[in-house]
Amino acid sequence: MKKLSAKIIIIIIIVFGVSTIIPRIILTSMGDFPEQEFFSSPLFLVGMFVTAFLTLSLFGLAIKYVIIDRIRSLSLATKQIALGNFELNIKSKGNDELTSLTQDFNKMAQELRANEYLNKEFVRNFSHEFKTPISAIKGYAELISSGDLTDKEIVEYSKIIASESTRLTHLSKSLLQLSILDSTSIVKANEKFNMSEQIRSVIQMLQLMWEEKGLELNLDIQEIYTTTNKELTYQIWKNIIENAINYSQKNQKLDITVKQEEKQIIFEITNYGLGISLEDQKHIYELFYVVEKSRHQTSSGIGLAITKKIIDKLNGDIHIDSQENEYTTFKVSLPI
Repeated sequence: MKKLSAKIIIIIIIVFGVSTIIPRIILTSMGDFPEQEFFSSPLFLVGMFVTAFLTLSLFGLAIKYVIIDRIRSLSLATKQIALGNFELNIKSKGNDELTSLTQDFNKMAQELRANEYLNKEFVRNFSHEFKTPISAIKGYAELISSGDLTDKEIVEYSKIIASESTRLTHLSKSLLQLSILDSTSIVKANEKFNMSEQIRSVIQMLQLMWEEKGLELNLDIQEIYTTTNKELTYQIWKNIIENAINYSQKNQKLDITVKQEEKQIIFEITNYGLGISLEDQKHIYELFYVVEKSRHQTSSGIGLAITKKIIDKLNGDIHIDSQENEYTTFKVSLPI
């Protein structure tokens, strides 16, 4: 039996008990009053009215305290939530279904408060990320249009405008992809291809980046064919490898391993740089979060957030192992 139902039954029993005691007290106080005359007397009608009134009043008060007041509190709180007031915490008492409902409501309000903060934080970060390249483009365009520059300065400033325009394009595409991932519950995973070849093509595409840093690549890549979403897995490898290159120290190693374990594809990449602190590791998959902002001012903090969402959509896992001033290893496992 439900706890709330049990309370109502107990209330009914108590009220019924009280309502039967009152007439007995009245009858006892009447003494030797003739039974026939008693039931036909006005006193009997008054007693019945008083008994019924007290019974209904007691039952109503008990139900009001146990159920109605608590439902009214939830109703008022719901209206406040609808108005955007998430700073609510209803006191829960007892141990029944309404208590559980109240506790769930408080959890909902807490989550809405957190989401409201995240939304505001997203808008702030979004505005900042777009404001920086737009301001640079506007500033250098105004300098060029002033006509007081040398040919060398015009070329230099034009390159900066082109670079910031490219950055703005990448930001827009990344946020669009993030939006698509959030709105898609199921992704297509029916393309058969050589994933090892795909990873090698990403490494080759990023060749200019790792050569510029003088990185020595140690590759251990097994040949693995799989059936999944080719476009999304390409995005995973591109984001993770590019991230590893960015955070590598110059003239260091970059270790990449790809292998099959049972029905899983295991991808590991290790770069040797400053590493990531335990505190930063808790936030690296958050949108716009950038480790070592002073060293990587061009990073938008979107890549790993997208990577994590893609891996989740493909029913995979991603783990990080890092020691500060030593190394950082990302391990991705995907179902084959």
